[in-house]
Amino acid sequence: MSQRSLLSEELDNLKDITQSGRDLEVVWSPSELQELSGEVKGNTIYVYETEPAQALDTLRHEFLDYLVSEAVKPYQKVTALYSAMINTLIERLVDEAYSEKEKVIDSLMKILKTHASDTRGAAAWREPKARADDEPEELEENGQ
Repeated sequence: MSQRSLLSEELDNLKDITQSGRDLEVVWSPSELQELSGEVKGNTIYVYETEPAQALDTLRHEFLDYLVSEAVKPYQKVTALYSAMINTLIERLVDEAYSEKEKVIDSLMKILKTHASDTRGAAAWREPKARADDEPEELEENGQ
């Protein structure tokens, strides 16, 4: 029996055992230059292994990979949907936070402008007013 026939027969056995993957086909395309042992593209399992035993293992592996991938597709769709919704929500929250931050900054700027326009001007923010009960530290240290 040729390797192609052996792989096709094994695929039919796998389909019968699992009652799945009825639309799958197998293509044996042996290549020592191929980086992959095999892969599933659409409804076709491509096997690149040159050795018969490895080719069978690759077919089984890719068949199981196909079944698992098919089983998780609905969850991937839901995850993609929720990811899009969450990203949209995050964008809106970031926009809202930025807007609120700008409001606070505008309010603080008004406070600064109000205080900067008093008689002492901007110096009121740099130099605190000396109080009568404040004495230089040097005097206290020297006992005066």
